[in-house]
Amino acid sequence: MDEQSPRWQIGQFAELVGLSIPQLRRYDPLRLLEPDGRAAPSGYRYYTPGQTGAARAIALLRSMDMPIADNRRVLAGAGDTERRELFRDHRARLEARLDEVRRLLAAVDALTRAPTACGTSSWVTPTGTVSP
Repeated sequence: MDEQSPRWQIGQFAELVGLSIPQLRRYDPLRLLEPDGRAAPSGYRYYTPGQTGAARAIALLRSMDMPIADNRRVLAGAGDTERRELFRDHRARLEARLDEVRRLLAAVDALTRAPTACGTSSWVTPTGTVSP
């Protein structure tokens, strides 16, 4: 890289692309987003303009809780069909989590509607009777 090209230290780059410093540090050994260079002997990580696109894509995908392995496949150039499949699979995982959260909310709602939920020897929930 030529000396005239901009380089950012990790904090500057994190702010620029919407990732945190700990995320960038984590993605380095995972080889998801490695710095363009390191300063010796400090070990400071430096990033370049050519890395902003990948970093912003990672930030977007991780904000949707997409697994790192799937991020890697998208960044590696997955074709349209594979990319759509990755997103469909991720949507199904999110829906399963949403179903579980809805079951938990129903259980909490049942406890809040019970006349003496905390003063009884058992609670009635949508999934059955529970004795504390």
